[in-house]
Amino acid sequence: MSDVGMLVMQSGMGTQTILSPLKTDSPFMGAIAENYVAQAFAANHTPLLYWKNDNTAEVDFVIQTDVAVIPIEVKSGVRVRSKSMAILTSS
Repeated sequence: MSDVGMLVMQSGMGTQTILSPLKTDSPFMGAIAENYVAQAFAANHTPLLYWKNDNTAEVDFVIQTDVAVIPIEVKSGVRVRSKSMAILTSS
């Protein structure tokens, strides 16, 4: 969805669920965080690219510049390690 506020409203989640630091383990919070980043990239005309291997690894966003490819993994909870990022950087 192109607007995070509308996404949250349509989800039916209460405002306190979104704003509370105690509710960071909700799987939907990850989708909200990813949508927020995608919205920011789109507003800055950054192409929305991602990486996925043949198995189960994926990186949320990949930015390509003239000299580099920059992987970006979005996390919303307290667990911020990314197995997919490790797989991408080792390939």
